[in-house]
Amino acid sequence: MGRVGDWAKETLPPVLLVLFLDVAVTVAFVLLSGKSVRVGTFRPADAIPPKVAELLAIGVAVGLLECLGRGRPDASLFTFGLAFVALIAVDHFPSAFGFAQPIRPAHSLTFLVLMVSVLALAFRKRPEVPIAAAAGFFGHMAGDTGIFAPVQPFSFQYIPLAPYTGAFAVAAVVVAIAAGYTKRRRVQRAAWRY
Repeated sequence: MGRVGDWAKETLPPVLLVLFLDVAVTVAFVLLSGKSVRVGTFRPADAIPPKVAELLAIGVAVGLLECLGRGRPDASLFTFGLAFVALIAVDHFPSAFGFAQPIRPAHSLTFLVLMVSVLALAFRKRPEVPIAAAAGFFGHMAGDTGIFAPVQPFSFQYIPLAPYTGAFAVAAVVVAIAAGYTKRRRVQRAAWRY
């Protein structure tokens, strides 16, 4: 298999799994929420391009930090940085189709724990994958504003996100570097075995 095939084999399964989890959690949290907390709305059309650009910039930064931790360029880690930052925003899809929803279901710490746990089980031999996903989550949260419910569906009490964005940014940097370092160590151990 060529480089593109190897890259796709390495990156697509985790990315698709996170996409599936995001959609599943969003649907589940909509179903578990009461009408009074379904206040999430879709951004005005003119606000979408700047937000997409911001998420891409954050994704590039997270991907580069993962490569820094790896000690060399790594197409898979860079892709994870971009994808995992951007995929968190998929939880806006019900409001894009005109359905009332709770605000940011995949922006909850509950989603973070679920995502990292599922990825850790699914990719046991690649421990950098759940770490990279956590870095993407923190990166996305560092660039967000407004309110969110950190432990939905257990509580839909919304709190302001702004006081925590600095902590999320620091977590994104540390965890992204850790993801790259974890891959470097895994690859080194594999090379030592041969």
